Amino acid sequence: MTLNKQHFLFTLLAAAATTAFGILLIAVPGILNRICLYTGILFCAVGVVLLLLYFIRKQANSTHLVYGIISVVIGVLLCIIPGLLTFLIPILFGLWILGNAGSGLFKNLMTRSDNPFWWLGSLLCVAAIALGVFVITRPADAMQKTVSIIGIAMTANGVLRMISAILGRKVYLESPDPAKVIDTTIEE
Repeated sequence: MTLNKQHFLFTLLAAAATTAFGILLIAVPGILNRICLYTGILFCAVGVVLLLLYFIRKQANSTHLVYGIISVVIGVLLCIIPGLLTFLIPILFGLWILGNAGSGLFKNLMTRSDNPFWWLGSLLCVAAIALGVFVITRPADAMQKTVSIIGIAMTANGVLRMISAILGRKVYLESPDPAKVIDTTIEE
């Protein structure tokens, strides 16, 4: 497996977007209700389009009907009860943070023989795991604080991903055998 430039740039771009969204949540914690409303409107629009496609086009399959109904129902719920998504977002982001941090920890531990900074990446991943657990266990406590914590965690995660990508690319490019850096074999 090769680490190509497009993958590296995509990783940096995704990390930068995560960081920017995290900073937005820190700066404007009340934006979550607006995001819920706009997401609900978007789901309703997509659902209506899918339903129109189902009823107008004779060749449309039943997935248009099913996804259209589901999209409209989700959209209406988000518009009527924006607090529902506001409650679920911390839990979903906490799970996302745990997944990313756990994956990063695993990668750092697997490449520790080739990466002199593996301990730093592992330490930062453990800190992100702690943040993820905190966000999941406290979704209803002071939603503004939770949103700010999500913003902090997303910002930290984005910065950590950028650092990890840069360090990983450096180790990959400087390694005498790049295949060992990317590909790992687990034997029992």
